[in-house]
Amino acid sequence: MGLKAFFLENPVNLGVAILGLLFIGGGVVALSEEQALATMALMLIGFGLLSVLEYRRIQ
Repeated sequence: MGLKAFFLENPVNLGVAILGLLFIGGGVVALSEEQALATMALMLIGFGLLSVLEYRRIQ
């Protein structure tokens, strides 16, 4: 399955990808505000979501 089909055939995959990127972006904003705990939490959640997405892609 191609990458384009992976996202377009299953909207859950697209939603998880968008959420993951939003959490990582929120972590970057928290990093610029020097909020260490928020940065770690947001980026960890974002990378966790993206790793779940990668696991779904492998199967």
